[in-house]
Amino acid sequence: MLSEVARVLLMRCDTGRYRAGQQLPTAADLAGQLDVPVTEVTIARTQLSGYGVLTEALAGDGHTVTPREQWAVDRVAISKPARRAASLLRTGLIAGRYLAGAALPPEPHLWRVLGVRASHQFEAHRILACEGLVTLPVGAAPPTVRPLGSAGGQGSDAGPGGPTLVEAAVAALLVRGATNEEITARLRISRSALCQHLGRIGGHFDAVSRSNRVHAVLLGGWSAPPPAPGPTPAFDGYDLLLLRALAEQPDRAAISDVMIGTTSTRKALTEWIRELILRSGARCEEHLVALGHTWGLLGACVRPRVPPADASRASDAPTALPAPSSRIRQGQRSRPPVPSPQTIGEIASRITRGAESGRYAAGILLSRAALAADLGVPTAAAGLAIDALLADGTLQPFRNAATAAGGRPDGGSLAEYLAARIRDQISFGLYLPGRPLAPVVSLAQHFATGPHPIQAAVRILLAEGTLVRSGGPYLVQDTTHLTGPARIPLPSPTGPHLGPEETHTLIRSARARWQTRAYTPPETLQDQWEQLRRAAAQVLGGQDGGLPARRLREATTLPAPDGSYLRQWHHAVVATALHAYSPSL
Repeated sequence: MLSEVARVLLMRCDTGRYRAGQQLPTAADLAGQLDVPVTEVTIARTQLSGYGVLTEALAGDGHTVTPREQWAVDRVAISKPARRAASLLRTGLIAGRYLAGAALPPEPHLWRVLGVRASHQFEAHRILACEGLVTLPVGAAPPTVRPLGSAGGQGSDAGPGGPTLVEAAVAALLVRGATNEEITARLRISRSALCQHLGRIGGHFDAVSRSNRVHAVLLGGWSAPPPAPGPTPAFDGYDLLLLRALAEQPDRAAISDVMIGTTSTRKALTEWIRELILRSGARCEEHLVALGHTWGLLGACVRPRVPPADASRASDAPTALPAPSSRIRQGQRSRPPVPSPQTIGEIASRITRGAESGRYAAGILLSRAALAADLGVPTAAAGLAIDALLADGTLQPFRNAATAAGGRPDGGSLAEYLAARIRDQISFGLYLPGRPLAPVVSLAQHFATGPHPIQAAVRILLAEGTLVRSGGPYLVQDTTHLTGPARIPLPSPTGPHLGPEETHTLIRSARARWQTRAYTPPETLQDQWEQLRRAAAQVLGGQDGGLPARRLREATTLPAPDGSYLRQWHHAVVATALHAYSPSL
């Protein structure tokens, strides 16, 4: 029978935290990570050595993990409720909800919602102890929260975010341009297993295409860059821009948006990529991206330098590069002049001023095409300005694009906004004192968000006394301190009537904009806000019966908040309420 310390160590070996051939930390280090006596660690290592999981070194305090096929013990089974409980606790730990050094609170109401029993809670605590987020619970004592980034926590080099042996091997072959058939033959795995490993690699880095994965694993240090087949090619500024677009953009459509103004058709873009592959000696697109790292053309802080407009472009000379094919000449426009550093600096200054004024709010995706259209500049120049701002920290990466750096979106957390919106609904009369609040799932659907932010907002309202709960639903208790905002009247249903198709397009556009966090100019947002209110006034027609109608009236008469982030979210809430009131739209 394995001890609890032995189970945690076995789970770490089974999940790849301690990989085969890796030496475990010393007994004193493990005792400090798990907050248990050193004798417990010594007993646990002896037990795992007896089952073939560990091999003891001939000298010193070292123990090495053996390959999985040599183990004579089954892996630690984890139930689905325990995984759900661990996921919920992990989210709270990473968000800073639980203080470091304090005991993990029991929170029985959360376990009742998830259907988690006491045994499942203990399994969840064991999972978090394996990840180094909490200490191992001993007896009746609850686990203690560990500081993030402490020894054994998420900041450890051997943390669960690192690759397994197979994933590291797949990444090493991927950066060398190997095909799926070559990888499966080399590693002797099936095609479906390879797809699973590629999916896990992409999920770890939020990478979509194979080129994105190659760029991510090289930046993350999972693999070394491949050897170069020759000297660095003489790429010009637009070649470097295309190379970075291949590494960072998810698909051809996004690459075309970046390279707009340089190619006229998708076919011409493909021919241009093939030309770069031929000139560099790469095997394929992902090998080309990997060679970009080898030559120092790509990197976390290294941005491609564009020569000034008056510099000589020897790379365009027929003697230096092979002449492009006639198909490229026919499908490709004449490339505009390369923007000068002074022009790029001016554009970067305008973007910086827009971020400081709130026009480009944190959390809103700033793509090259969107900024180019908003500023009235070429897409290539906007992309180079974004690269410069990413390098100096004014912008930060966000969903294969960029967003304003620093602080929370519009100065607060979404949970605080949701709590304020629920207070507004209570003061509006949607939920009367002594009556239950709508279920969490219903509120999540109405506010176009997930259940976890709603639960965080409910906890804020419970702490201040607005809501109360005693084993049943959340009840509205004290409303004397609530002062709702000044309401704006519904517009009169005059003007051109919006048909079902127009209203449906308006609803879909508002919800999609919030899901993608795509940047929209404030002027466009204001116009669509007025259209949403006019559509709501036409649909309501003076009716005020039922919860959907009152929700729609409450959302539509609330003034639109400041800031593009909150305004886009409020647009999605109004669109959701409009769709819930008229499902046929």
